[in-house]
Amino acid sequence: MIEITRARAEDFDSISKELLERGIEISDLENTMAIYDGKNLLGAAKYKREEITAFLEYMVVFEGGPFLDKLKDGLIKSLLNMADIEGVKIFLIQKDADEDFYKKIRFKELSDRDFVLSMDVDYSRYIYTKLPEFFEHACHSAKK
Repeated sequence: MIEITRARAEDFDSISKELLERGIEISDLENTMAIYDGKNLLGAAKYKREEITAFLEYMVVFEGGPFLDKLKDGLIKSLLNMADIEGVKIFLIQKDADEDFYKKIRFKELSDRDFVLSMDVDYSRYIYTKLPEFFEHACHSAKK
């Protein structure tokens, strides 16, 4: 059974090892969600926060086969939900190979924003979503 929850403290070593193999070094599991199939760790995602803005630090699904996109979808939405509960209003993701995946779930070009950020960011390098608006709409995979 698939479960997405805050990363368990006892899984720090295994998460750290999996991420280190992918060139990602971590120091803690704060603001981290993990996806499990029973006791098997399938992936993890983390954000860092600056006031009401959050930045995706990493999202990695370690295994998933044909269900990879569904696992990524569940993991990012769970992470966004956690950020929303914690009071984050704007969630930013640096553009990378998964940009199209994020745009499918309503992330937009930061250069097209209708708000001002209180920090210095290269707007051409990020996509964003406003969390209150993100959760007002049904999931893109919801049946009509």
